[in-house]
Amino acid sequence: MAFFKVLGVLLLLAGGLLVGIWRGWVPLPAEWNPWAPLDVQAAPNLLTRFKLGRLQDDPALCDQVLKTSGLRVSHQADSPADAACPLRNTLRVQGAEVGLSSSFLASCPLAVAFALFERHSLQPAAQAVFGQAVTRVDHLAVLPAAICMGGLKGDSASMPRPMPWTLPGFAWRMDAASMC
Repeated sequence: MAFFKVLGVLLLLAGGLLVGIWRGWVPLPAEWNPWAPLDVQAAPNLLTRFKLGRLQDDPALCDQVLKTSGLRVSHQADSPADAACPLRNTLRVQGAEVGLSSSFLASCPLAVAFALFERHSLQPAAQAVFGQAVTRVDHLAVLPAAICMGGLKGDSASMPRPMPWTLPGFAWRMDAASMC
């Protein structure tokens, strides 16, 4: 019986702490506050995936996060709901801190994830391995998952639904003169 009383008190305290963080009564650094917008400049942590997920259905939050991303984007019109591959809340990524060979379409979470990858993985790895930054990303292709897994059999109705995954191909460029 005492165990359940202690457990109840702990659950009540944990709930109160969560409400306090959510309402802003308990000060918490933004990078550890699950309700604070994602900051692309801050190092990724355990909450990054959660914060990326929040961007999917919140265009206003998406726009706020994109301001810190270093990406140049434009919003695209939604495709009709009955389209074979409907696009919703889509962005065209036209530029980044690194040069791009061409623009590409992306969801907000994908665009922000690219900015995180560029800032916290790609450039530090290039500096560590090659001693210089990547200057350009060449976007080679995007292959729908159904094609990569053996191709389509018959008409487009045989395509698995939904098909959210694609396999992008990228190549990285560096200053060739300094590589010699």
